[in-house]
Amino acid sequence: MQLKVQIPHFVRMDWTLGYSLLILVLQVAGGTNLLFAELVFIFTMLLAFAVNTLGGLHTVSGFCVAILGLKTVVVSQAAKVCYWEPGHLELSEPVTTMLVLVCGLAGIVIAAWLTRPFDVKQPLLTAFQDEESLRIAAWLTSALGFASIVGMIAAGASDDGTIRVGGAAGILRQLSFTMKLAVVFSTAHTLVRSRGQRAFGWLNATAMGLMFAFGLLTASKQLMFEPPLLFAVTAVAFGFTFRASHLASFLALGLLAQVVLFPFAQVARNFVRGYGLVESVEHTAGFVAVLIRSGRPLAQLHAAMEVDENSAEEGLSYFHGANGFLERLAMIKAADILVTETLRDGISGWETISHGFRMLVPRFLNPSKPAMNTGNFLGHKAKMLGDHDEGTQVSFGFIADSFSAFKWWGAFLVPCLLLIVFVIVYRTLTGPMERNVWCAFLMCDFQHSFAEQPIASMLISLVLAPVGYYVVCQIVTQLRIWSRKQRPFNFGDLEAARTRAAEEGS
Repeated sequence: MQLKVQIPHFVRMDWTLGYSLLILVLQVAGGTNLLFAELVFIFTMLLAFAVNTLGGLHTVSGFCVAILGLKTVVVSQAAKVCYWEPGHLELSEPVTTMLVLVCGLAGIVIAAWLTRPFDVKQPLLTAFQDEESLRIAAWLTSALGFASIVGMIAAGASDDGTIRVGGAAGILRQLSFTMKLAVVFSTAHTLVRSRGQRAFGWLNATAMGLMFAFGLLTASKQLMFEPPLLFAVTAVAFGFTFRASHLASFLALGLLAQVVLFPFAQVARNFVRGYGLVESVEHTAGFVAVLIRSGRPLAQLHAAMEVDENSAEEGLSYFHGANGFLERLAMIKAADILVTETLRDGISGWETISHGFRMLVPRFLNPSKPAMNTGNFLGHKAKMLGDHDEGTQVSFGFIADSFSAFKWWGAFLVPCLLLIVFVIVYRTLTGPMERNVWCAFLMCDFQHSFAEQPIASMLISLVLAPVGYYVVCQIVTQLRIWSRKQRPFNFGDLEAARTRAAEEGS
């Protein structure tokens, strides 16, 4: 069996209308507040319109807005129907929260409409498609990614397991994106080298293996789970035809992630993070050894994870009996908590926005630069964290953050302004996903962060991150030029160049 995955360019509005009406009817039949269900219907239709206006699912901005809507509302409401629970249940201010989210999405729709005329014929990030450029890029980013993660673990470690920020650790943390790029570049290199016949080779196997190993070592779900995602999205972007063995491998990995890796990361993160490289290996090995000696390692993991989840504050769950993975796709609950506390305690004003601008300045120029993002500040405001918890970053999303800052006009205007800048920046950087390594990388990178990041993190994504991407692209370009100069001239190269020029001219 062979399967060529085709991601649709645009969301079909007729299908979206049918789906939205079905959810509306089922929600009302299940006891959901009518106004809440109607707002969910409006949100879903606005989401499809916004994605299509932004250029569809093959563009960075269209894909990111789609993920935002799915994580915030769409998935959770479909799950509520499947569990046959009213959608407004477990929300303190369900109608107000949905109004806030609709208001934010309306601002995004306006931003999509305003940026429609903006087009870039030659993006700044070169979509490397030849074998040699991809090989150079894969080796460069693998080396940078390996050095940055090893250095980050070493420089950010402390004797008591506290993670340090700033300084060398902060700089290396900013470079860690190159590890993800290494997986994308090496997978694209394997595809191009084999002319689309093979997607898995020793180069991308090494990059994925290193990333997974570091994830296992530091109990990081992102580092463990993202390699298969980066591999799959790159293969789809380059038109690879998946075989039955690939699909079976993905299913097996999904089962492994759900049964073993997810509970391992949830429990082990309290014991293995924040130490140096050698200490991290020792702590992780010791943690695994304790599990094995128990005789029931999987049962122990799941029991510990259940205790950890039950020990959290009451009122943080949106579903009755759902697993932790599904709860993380129900950001409407976190938004509701923040909206409720904002209505009770008032707005935070410019605090979370100015915080983001302060974080843009390097620490050596601003020694008083904040150590943590605004997710911690908002977590305390929402009363989701203890008084002495200065490290946990709670994900609310920039729409809820905007309402927390300025209430209704903030909920509409701030997302609108952020999306205008986001679209301009990332359309300038890269084009659609077809055979485009940068677009594949950005989609995978933003699938986690875009929907969950507060305003401050969005500012970093708009200013600092693009600089890093451009620098890496330019280094690869210069190394490609240098490598061509080192090769002796032969008439075969000249003939190949003439053939390419003739094909481009035709």
